[in-house]
Amino acid sequence: MTSPELACVYASLILADEDIPISVESIEQLLNASQITVEKYWIELFAQYFATHDIRDLVKLTSLGGAPATIANEQRNDNEENSKEEEEDEDEELALDMDVLFDF
Repeated sequence: MTSPELACVYASLILADEDIPISVESIEQLLNASQITVEKYWIELFAQYFATHDIRDLVKLTSLGGAPATIANEQRNDNEENSKEEEEDEDEELALDMDVLFDF
């Protein structure tokens, strides 16, 4: 991501955090106050996009890299526990079968 894009992203996030509507004017004001010069089309592009999309939803949908692996590990651990329980049940059943077989 280039710095004009990044500047517009940060400006949009700041505006959303302050509950200020994301528009061409508000992005320009924020960038001017920060003494950042960005070509006008970048500002218009971001303002048009966020006119129809909520930036908060975009942030919420962003996934962290570690989360899916954690879920997969938990599922694997659950499967291992279930298989251990099944093995224990099978061992108990075999022991009962031996009792019947040899009349203990």
